[in-house]
This record gives sequence, structure tokens and C-alpha cells, in this order.
Amino acid sequence: MGNLTNLRKAVVLLSSVSPTEATMMLARLDPQQLELVAAELSRSTAPIPQEQHDVGEDFVRASGYRAFGKARESDLPSTSLGRAADKRSGQDDDQWVPLRRLQTAPAEQLTEILKSERPQTIALVVYHLPPMVASQVMASLSSDVQVRVVSCISTMGVVDREVLDLVDQTVAAELEQPQNRTVRHDSGTVRLARILNYADTSTERALLENLSQENRRLVDRILQLMFVCRDLDRIGA
Repeated sequence: MGNLTNLRKAVVLLSSVSPTEATMMLARLDPQQLELVAAELSRSTAPIPQEQHDVGEDFVRASGYRAFGKARESDLPSTSLGRAADKRSGQDDDQWVPLRRLQTAPAEQLTEILKSERPQTIALVVYHLPPMVASQVMASLSSDVQVRVVSCISTMGVVDREVLDLVDQTVAAELEQPQNRTVRHDSGTVRLARILNYADTSTERALLENLSQENRRLVDRILQLMFVCRDLDRIGA
């Protein structure tokens, strides 16, 4: 437990609690903290059970939660968001999942779609996303939009199922547009840049020299991203 950084502990905690709790935690972060957490999430592996147990024990001791990952009604902050979550959980059936089609969408694509939406719509989507994806989307927003989205989340009431289904269909349809699919390729380029940052110098040079004969522009893009990823990794260390 002693060798875990605070950022790693945050990732483990967000991955271990319920979506409602994770959303509340993310809403309390300032823009700089969100960026740090998002950078850590992008390069982190899934938490192991021992990490979850240790971080959970720390969280219980620090916050007084009686059941880590299963907060009772009395444990949740007395906001309309907490009350809405409780009411919504009682009316949903076992099959229906809010924004089901968006649950596996890459954060980069969702950000590209949501950046032109109103803060209320962004808040609705972020609230229902997996915690890791939600934090990445939040970190990519401008600081003024982040503040407005957090405000919307903190005051969110019960949302009709029909509204959630409509948002799900609309955003999912946007994700299928050809211009938005290209974001996936850029995501792969970012991943390659991170891999090369960990490769030895000779391997990196040989790969980039060979690739430059086929696609020089791609090599330039990778080199730029390598510098960016290296800086992000230093910040999250």
C-alpha cells in the first residue's frame, strides 16, 4: 500500500465505488485535479483486489463510510443528485441500462461529440458514464464548461427514461458518423507514442525510420505525441 501514489489511489477508488459515488467524487475535483486523474487513468492498469481492499480501508477510515462501494442513503451527501439516484434505482428494471450504447464509447469520441452540446446535456451523459471515461471527458473540457457541468450534476433531479433513451440514440448516432470514427485512429497513435516512450533508443529509431519511408506525416505526429505523453507521465508520477 505504501508504494501507491495518490493518483493511483484515486484511480483504484474511482474504479471500486458505485457510479453515483464516483460521479460525486469527480464533481468535487478542480480542473487541474481532473486533468491529473485523467492522465493517470489513460495509462493505468485495472486495480487488483489487494489494491481495492487497501484503498477501501483507507477511505473508510478517512470518511467514515460504513460499507465501501455500497453507500447507504444516510452516507450519501444530501443533494438532489443522491436522492435522484435512489429514486431512479427503484424504478429501473433489470434489463434497462441508462445510455447503454455510450458505455463502451472511447472518451476521445465522446468528447468530440459533446463539446458542442449544452452543459446540461454533457452533465447528463457524464453522470451515466463509467467513472474512468467520465473523468477523461471532464478533463478535456474547458475550465468554464467544467464548472457549469459540475453545477448541473450537483443539482440534477430525476430524469425520465424517455429522455435518457433519446440522448442515448442521438449521441450514439453521432458516434457512427465517419468523421467521428477517425478519432479512434488518433487514439491508436497516442497509444503507439506511449509504447515508444518505453522502448529502448535503438528500437524506437529503427521503427520510426522504417515507418518514415511509408508515411512521414504519421511519424511527425507520433514524435509530437511522444513529447506530450512524456510530459503527462511526468506530471502523474
